[in-house]
Amino acid sequence: MTIPEKNRREISKYLFQEGVCYAKKDSKLGKHPEIDVPNLQVIKLMQSFKSKEYVRETFAWMYYYCLLVVGHLVALPGDHPRDPPRFEGDRPRFGDRDGYRGGPRGGEGGEKGGAPADYQPAYRMDLKGLQYKSNLFGIVKEFETANITESLKMELMKTPFWTLIQSMLEGTINKHICRKSDLSICKILQTYNKDEEVFRIKGKDIKIYAEDIRLIFGIRDGNIQIDVNKHKTARMRNKTAFETRCFPKVERLTKREINNAFKRLNNIESKNPSDRNVQDMCRVLVLKLLVSLFLPNNGSNLPFAYLEYVEDLESIAEYNWAAHIFDFLKKSLDEKEASEVIGCVMTIPYWFCEHTKIIEPIEEGRMPRCAKWNLLLLEAELRKKPFMDTSFSVVYLEPTEKEIELLGDKRDVELLGDQRAMKLLTEEEEETNVKEAAFSVENEDDNEKEISELEREKQKLKDQLQKAEEEIERQQVEYMGIIGALNKQNAQLEQRVKDLEDQLTKVAEKGEKTDKELSLEVLETRSTKRKQIEKVEEEGSKKRKENKKDEGFVQNNIQLLNKDRHPVKLLNRNEVILMEKIQRDKYKKG
Repeated sequence: MTIPEKNRREISKYLFQEGVCYAKKDSKLGKHPEIDVPNLQVIKLMQSFKSKEYVRETFAWMYYYCLLVVGHLVALPGDHPRDPPRFEGDRPRFGDRDGYRGGPRGGEGGEKGGAPADYQPAYRMDLKGLQYKSNLFGIVKEFETANITESLKMELMKTPFWTLIQSMLEGTINKHICRKSDLSICKILQTYNKDEEVFRIKGKDIKIYAEDIRLIFGIRDGNIQIDVNKHKTARMRNKTAFETRCFPKVERLTKREINNAFKRLNNIESKNPSDRNVQDMCRVLVLKLLVSLFLPNNGSNLPFAYLEYVEDLESIAEYNWAAHIFDFLKKSLDEKEASEVIGCVMTIPYWFCEHTKIIEPIEEGRMPRCAKWNLLLLEAELRKKPFMDTSFSVVYLEPTEKEIELLGDKRDVELLGDQRAMKLLTEEEEETNVKEAAFSVENEDDNEKEISELEREKQKLKDQLQKAEEEIERQQVEYMGIIGALNKQNAQLEQRVKDLEDQLTKVAEKGEKTDKELSLEVLETRSTKRKQIEKVEEEGSKKRKENKKDEGFVQNNIQLLNKDRHPVKLLNRNEVILMEKIQRDKYKKG
């Protein structure tokens, strides 16, 4: 089948980036889910690579899984130092064929010229199936571009991995210092002795512990053990509410499904923010850490049982995650070859840096400890000098006070015999140094004088301390007397308050009684007052009638006066009064 060069490049690029290429067993599928090429072309190219032993296929029912085999790939430029030329002098000219021809092959090949039969270039690694899925670099890139809101940070603080997440958000761990080298990791893993369960480097046996993983990645966890094998089949497992919302129809909890769920939740959160969506995003981020960094396997998937452990964010930090991650890695170390180890192999280079002085830390005191080291510098140093020349300077990792305050109490570790002896030897040396220093001080006269002076000062301080204690006792007695007096006054005040409350109660009762009497008196006097009001109203009506008559009389007089008024003669006051009296008499008679 002819595959265009552009499509070959896209498929190869994906294979080199991920280390694995998968394709659904469907030749009629139009497009590959991850690569913008037909699915059939991916299948055929992987079959071609398999025939050349560039990849190896892992069996699966529905998909082709092809893992990259590093042992048969020529290294890229700059990945490995070049070997010196196999000839003396400058670069040979085109006519100087003997300058770059190899010697006789020997064995098969007869007398023809070429490379020796046992010749192997330095850039060809004899490591088949080198595949480490544990990757901090990808997690850091995703956190750099992700939209982590303040509400999501509050939920992430509840998880045991908040110290690591916080360092990525703040930029303490960036993609320039956490890029791993599979070759360097494999070199360290090849020193592991499965029988004694130790790393044997330069004659020393060094053991790795769960406490190392806890300190390297800053895991703040509890003591409850994690058991993902309690549900052997899907029928025995009850779906959680989180699984129903985010993975309703998922058959395998793969890395791809987890990434899709996070993208979906991120889009929903940007449109309709809610507490439940934020909590689901927090759970999905924890799953991303587990599947990509702490618990990766060849299939890049997780058992569904982990959904139960991330369901309750309030209790997720009560489980012993460091021990669980360590057990997963330890089991793989004991059962698999160095090139096939799964689990959190990202621990190995950081653990190696903590136990050696091969490189200097970026900054002492950084938390978590993986933020202290630049893995690119480690890879460069391992290329410069032989690996076995590295000496170990630290027997086991001791937590600092800051780490104990942040991550919790120190976990006990079981030291090896050599490690215990080295620790005891170190303690004995320190004790001997202290004794020698004290002995040298005692033999000097000047120091004796200083000691006597110090003793006198010590005695003075003791006397002052005794006086201070006596003064404190006296003050305590006075204080107790004051407290007794205050208690007595409080009792008197309480009694006074009680008496006042009783008086107030009596006054209130008396007021209620008075109000009742007044209301009864008002009811009794109401009828009497009503009669008085009616009488007053009758008298008023009579007066109003009389006033109306007087008004009519006055108006008639005014009309008569206006009628009989002489224009020249003016009446005086007495005449007017007389005229009014006459008119009034006429009015009464008529």
